[in-house]
Amino acid sequence: GFSTLVCLGLLGSKTSFEFLRAQNPTLNFQASNVGGIPWVQPKDIARCESVVRELVAIYKHDWDSVETSWGFERIEWCIIGESDSLPSSWGSECIRKSSVVENAHALEEENNWIFIDAYGLGNEVSPSIDKDEISLSYPDREKDSQRLTSYAIGCMMGRYSLDEPGLIYAHAGNTGFDPTRYPSFPADQDGILPVTDL
Repeated sequence: GFSTLVCLGLLGSKTSFEFLRAQNPTLNFQASNVGGIPWVQPKDIARCESVVRELVAIYKHDWDSVETSWGFERIEWCIIGESDSLPSSWGSECIRKSSVVENAHALEEENNWIFIDAYGLGNEVSPSIDKDEISLSYPDREKDSQRLTSYAIGCMMGRYSLDEPGLIYAHAGNTGFDPTRYPSFPADQDGILPVTDL
């Protein structure tokens, strides 16, 4: 038997890609190709599960940091009181994200090695991967500025609050709108933001 985490580890490894490529050299893998991957139990199941659990947490946290995620709570680097200014807070976020990418890279390579070792493919497959294969979001001044602008407008319209994480208001016509949920930065009560040159 195998756990879901071990199965995820195998499917996310270079070993499974090599088996898939051997069965179907095109870019389209079918369910039968995935089902045709031979199963070999890793030597250290607990370590495999630990690596995959940590990778899942890293990638989920990264996904939830984007406003289109159901799990989005706030832009972490612009929380009130965390830093003296947005530039210094964003600089700290760049350092944090670089560290997260380094950690994910090391874990991805360890996961590869776990399955390379299990299948005895040490002379056939390298556990190494390029950093550009790590599909985490990287700090980008322009994109992060756009995300901040979108979040700020969301706060102005009452969609988000600086005082509570997550989605606060998603209705129309002020149905159920509660202005007490926005003490730090009051939301616009009618949802109309006049833009003038004054």
